[in-house]
Amino acid sequence: MSRTQGTLSAWYVWTAMGLHPWAGSDLYVIGTPAFERVVLHLDGGDLTIETTGLSDGPYIQSVTLDGQPIDVPWLYHDQIASGGTLAFTLGAEPSTWGETTEDPFAD
Repeated sequence: MSRTQGTLSAWYVWTAMGLHPWAGSDLYVIGTPAFERVVLHLDGGDLTIETTGLSDGPYIQSVTLDGQPIDVPWLYHDQIASGGTLAFTLGAEPSTWGETTEDPFAD
């Protein structure tokens, strides 16, 4: 009998959506989604995750939340709790998107 309680499958689902919850915090690390469109039905409203260029390559070129650029490779739960649209653009070549030395846990 497996005693993983679905941890690995939950990790895959989050990662395939382009988000990865950081355990013990309200932070989500952003990664490359595996789907063109996903809708999460949250208490505050629907969060739609859309991906353009999925067949072009695995490299994130840009990310926006409700049309506003997200330049760091993370989001906080309160940014998506009321729903909205998280849009990814992917490409064949690495980009400078998400390159930062900023610490998401700094005060």
